[in-house]
Amino acid sequence: MIESLLRNTDSVVDTNETVTDKHIAIDGDWILEPNGHLTLIDCATEVVGKRSREHRVDWRGGNVTT
Repeated sequence: MIESLLRNTDSVVDTNETVTDKHIAIDGDWILEPNGHLTLIDCATEVVGKRSREHRVDWRGGNVTT
């Protein structure tokens, strides 16, 4: 079962992090730092806000594995 996870702030990935079976909605910027590695297993992710393009993905060199 996929569990929803809402983050109401910027989400910074600067370490090794693994997330499994989640629907991740980030109401803020999603920042991938150079030394960060995010592994997503059976996940859906989205950046949300009240207005279009209110938030962004800031890819600074980190890695995402799906």
